[in-house]
Amino acid sequence: MIPYRRVTPAGPWGPVQDAWAGAGRVVVYGAAEAWATDALTALSAEETARVRAQRSAAARGRFLASRRLLRHTVGTLLAVPWTGVRLARTPLGRPVLPDRPDIGISLSHTGGLLAVAVSALGPVGVDTERAGRPTGPELAGRVCAPGELLHLAGLPARDHADAVLRLWTLKEAYVKALGTGLRMSLRGIGFDTIGGPSPSGPRGWSFTTREVRVYVDGGAGGAGTSYHVSAAHLTNAHATAARTPVAPARTAPAPVPVPAPALADRPGDTAAGRAGNTAAGRRLSSRSAAGSS
Repeated sequence: MIPYRRVTPAGPWGPVQDAWAGAGRVVVYGAAEAWATDALTALSAEETARVRAQRSAAARGRFLASRRLLRHTVGTLLAVPWTGVRLARTPLGRPVLPDRPDIGISLSHTGGLLAVAVSALGPVGVDTERAGRPTGPELAGRVCAPGELLHLAGLPARDHADAVLRLWTLKEAYVKALGTGLRMSLRGIGFDTIGGPSPSGPRGWSFTTREVRVYVDGGAGGAGTSYHVSAAHLTNAHATAARTPVAPARTAPAPVPVPAPALADRPGDTAAGRAGNTAAGRRLSSRSAAGSS
C-alpha cells in the first residue's frame, strides 16, 4: 500500500521522507487552512492565469494552497528549493514536473482537505471527497459498474453512501493516474472488492483508500471533518522497470508501460454487463478527472 502522511508547512517532514525512501511513493495531505497563502511568486504564468480565472475567493485559496503543498512536498522529497519546483500540465490536464518527467504527481482538493501523491515508480493518482456527503441513486448510476450496483444494493443506507464515495474517489484516482482526462466513463471501471484499505480493481494497478480527518484551528473545540482519500498506482511488478533513485537524476528513464483497461478487469463481465458498461455515462463536470483541480 502507498503510505499516507499528514503535514503542515512546518512538518513533520521526516515521516514523509522515510515513507518515500522505503516505498518510492507517498500520499501527503493536510488542512487547506494550514496551507493557505496569497503568494503568487512561485506560480507559472499559466497557473497565475488560472488563479485569476477562479470565480470565488474560496476557489482561488484552494488552488493556491494545493500548489503550495505540492511544491513543498516535491521540494522536500527531491532535495530542491520548493520555490523552484516547476509545474506544468499535459494537453489533457495531467500535472507533471517538466524538470523531472520520471516522477509522477497528482493532486486533489475538496472542502477543507488537500492531498497530493508523488511517485518515483510510474504514474500515480489521488482523489478526495468528504465522507458522509449525500450521494443518491443518480451518482451511483454514473459511477458504478453493473456488478458494483448489485453489491451496493444489499448494504445499509450509510454503508451504501460510503461505498459509493469510496468507489468514486478510487475511480477518479485511477483516471488521474492514466492521464485520460474526462474521456473514460467511470461505469466502465470495475472493482472486485470494495471494502478494506486495499480494494481490488483493474489488473496491473494497486489501490489504497483511507478515511482521514482534518481540523480547523488545529482541532481546538471541534471534532474535525472526515474525508475519503484514495490513491492508484502501478503494481510493483509493473513498476519495477521504472524504479529510479529518489535523489535527483540527470536523465529520465524510459516511459513506463501503462496497462490499458480491459473488459476482463470489470466485475460482472457478462454480455449484459458489457452492454451496460459500453454506454457513455454523463461526465461529472464538477470534477477534474485528470488531476488538475
